[in-house]
Amino acid sequence: MMEDVKHAYEILGVTPTMSLEEIENVYECLVDDFLKQNHDSSQDERLLQWAEAFECIVESRIDLTACSVKENRGQKVLIILLKVVAVIIFSCILIKEISWLEQPDPSPVGGVTTDELSNNFELVLSKFDETSYWDWGYYEQKDEWTVVVAIKVLEASAEGALVSAYNFKLGDDSPVTTVSKDVYKDEEINHLHYLGKYSELVPQSHKFAITFSVSPFMPGEQRILYYEFPNGRKIEVGRLKLENMNDHEDHGILV
Repeated sequence: MMEDVKHAYEILGVTPTMSLEEIENVYECLVDDFLKQNHDSSQDERLLQWAEAFECIVESRIDLTACSVKENRGQKVLIILLKVVAVIIFSCILIKEISWLEQPDPSPVGGVTTDELSNNFELVLSKFDETSYWDWGYYEQKDEWTVVVAIKVLEASAEGALVSAYNFKLGDDSPVTTVSKDVYKDEEINHLHYLGKYSELVPQSHKFAITFSVSPFMPGEQRILYYEFPNGRKIEVGRLKLENMNDHEDHGILV
């Protein structure tokens, strides 16, 4: 078992300020993508090193976690380790399918680490499609709105941008990753990939969508969409403003 917790954070490319759930997401991403690219067990040392690093971080935080949460985390670590062993023994490939994206190898290559993929990119509001005028839309649901925002990776390394939905803020609101059926009924934006609860590697110039449950916008009201990187850097992705166009209310803003 690894004793140096600081070294464990460096191995996984994470920081102590990240939540255990965020660290677990990075660990699972590393394991899944490594196994997808390697068909034999000749390079299992890296897998075991990641597993030991993650287990070390989990144990270092046990005293901060309730008993029920500790048991749940322990079970997750055990399941992950068993999955790795099973894949190595039977030489199987674990594939995490993302049907909308032909993504490059997300494993750290050419000296690029997970930390760099998570912190070095730029995002911007984007049109829903080439013929659309709007980069966001809303659905009225009683006393709140479900806001759908289209986002594009403006700049990133050749490997892409490791984006987490939880790092977005619309004013003081955080994203809701569960997309309602009402959103999927809109054919105009249904083709967009909705960023889920795990960090995803998105190539430069590709688009995705996130959703927020927020209080209704007032006519002319503007709210700023931010992205907060794991290293503390914060950028403004764009500004959402409810405007009246052609004497009737339209959702979204012109790009």
